[in-house]
Amino acid sequence: MINRVRPVSGDHDPLDRAKAMALALEWGDEIPIGIIYRSHRPSFESQQPVLAKGTLVDQFATAT
Repeated sequence: MINRVRPVSGDHDPLDRAKAMALALEWGDEIPIGIIYRSHRPSFESQQPVLAKGTLVDQFATAT
């Protein structure tokens, strides 16, 4: 089997969304792998006060 994956180059900037999208669309003889895009925003879960006590499943299980 032919190895078709290659690591993302060291000079790639994962904070540049446009370049990350272009890199993600590369497909053919080689497929780039690694950190393609990174965003320094809070996660969805961290912004939900109801999840401060744990997952909803765990909260429901202890409530019954």
